[in-house]
Amino acid sequence: MPFNSCRPLSASLRMRACSARVFYSNGGNNMDVSNLNLSNRQIEEEHHLANARAFLEPGKACLMPYAVRVGKKIPGWKKTLAAHMITPRLGAEFLECELCIAPGGGAEGAVVNSYENFMFVVAGSIEVKILGRRYALEQEGFFWTPPGADFEVGNKSGDDARVLWVRKKYIELNGYRVPRPVVGNVKNLDGVQSPADYEQHCLPFDNDFGFDMAMNICTYYPGVTMPRTETHICEHCNYVISGRGFIWINGIYHEVFPGDAWYVAPYTPHTATGLAPAALRYLLYKNINREFML
Repeated sequence: MPFNSCRPLSASLRMRACSARVFYSNGGNNMDVSNLNLSNRQIEEEHHLANARAFLEPGKACLMPYAVRVGKKIPGWKKTLAAHMITPRLGAEFLECELCIAPGGGAEGAVVNSYENFMFVVAGSIEVKILGRRYALEQEGFFWTPPGADFEVGNKSGDDARVLWVRKKYIELNGYRVPRPVVGNVKNLDGVQSPADYEQHCLPFDNDFGFDMAMNICTYYPGVTMPRTETHICEHCNYVISGRGFIWINGIYHEVFPGDAWYVAPYTPHTATGLAPAALRYLLYKNINREFML
């Protein structure tokens, strides 16, 4: 089942029923298909067969448009499809997937693993239970848990929920405690204005070396671009929340839209630009606050 079947598309992207009489020829046997109801059939992206925007440069970058991702069931979750976007098979040192949780779906029990976990509500709402305490997360709500902290996730609403899930091996640092769980919403975060973008930090990594990952909301207003092309030791995964823009990765421009995700490997040069009419907003992952070992 296509992962994005959980999301309604705009009318401009829907296949419409044909009022004319249409025949399909199969070895000389004609079949009248005029009465077939095509009103609920959908294409996922205009011209997607002729011009797929998916891109892979092994060891350097990957672009996964929302339209091309395929979801699958995963053990321990009910009424849920997972589309794995970034994994160690790309060379990444983390895993990022998007969950489509239908009403009544979610984790079948407590999720306990040896990783640090970050979840972000792209659309809809979920209820979570972290170390015995319950929280209701609406759109752009999020939580982070340290390794071994159990949590539960469920969708008790009447609509599908789309949730990003990032997992990473936590690297302890001598002299710093492992942080406690974090729960919040982007609308309550202060921002920092840089020369190009407006950043909101979901995790307080800049004030606490206990955190070894960052999850930031980056906003680029139309026409605004990064003041330089970056290349650095950190790896990125970016997910477009709203707006559209251009990204430049290792010499190639790509246009990105809501739901698109892209991976940038360490030292791969990259930059971004916001396009009209609305600001480009994306959720950025990066590994931080740790020295790199031989």
